Amino acid sequence: MTFLVLTVLAISAIWLLVGLARVVAEAFHEHIVWGIAVLCVPGALVIFVLTHWAMCLRGTKPAVISAVVLGLTWTYGMPLVRANGDELRIRKAFHWMEDARKPASYCPEPEHHETGWATYCCTTTGWTVQDTPGCSAVYVPTETCGPAQVGQSRRTVCGTVGPKLQKKKPE
Repeated sequence: MTFLVLTVLAISAIWLLVGLARVVAEAFHEHIVWGIAVLCVPGALVIFVLTHWAMCLRGTKPAVISAVVLGLTWTYGMPLVRANGDELRIRKAFHWMEDARKPASYCPEPEHHETGWATYCCTTTGWTVQDTPGCSAVYVPTETCGPAQVGQSRRTVCGTVGPKLQKKKPE
């Protein structure tokens, strides 16, 4: 169901752009001033379509039909996508685009934890150690550090030598 909804959304959005491009092309064909006005002046597109209806019919029909299909699909299809939980998977799939803009060494400042815990950060080159209070051996996370995880931190137990560690009492 999700695939069908996304496919209809994509096709109708593309067809809407094609219809609008036809109207803009007709505006430039009429006169260059109309073309520039349609692109730059708010409301000029509507005025051009109303004053040159017969000329704009080839682009207006598909634009209006695809806008209606787009709106109906969004209104009735997206709740089904959300109900299946697919919206989160879709967002996660495109999340790498946001992380790709971060620099390779971008990692949040590590929180200082009690002794015996190591903090790692995922960079484009892999896991890097950030903070190791009281650790004598550090274990790098076994999971792969992929593009969707760049900038995320992990906290793991590390090896220690010496007396048994005890939790600090809250002050």
